[in-house]
Amino acid sequence: MSHDHHAEEPKRGIWYTYLGETGAAVVAFIWILLALSWIFGVVNFG
Repeated sequence: MSHDHHAEEPKRGIWYTYLGETGAAVVAFIWILLALSWIFGVVNFG
């Protein structure tokens, strides 16, 4: 039952499982940088 519920969770759980706490933090940090870059890009072009 728990396994099925875990399979439905976001990919962050998969990243956390394979990379560990540090790896997950790095991936999250990269995603934040990409999001900020995209936001600033939209603001500049807008």
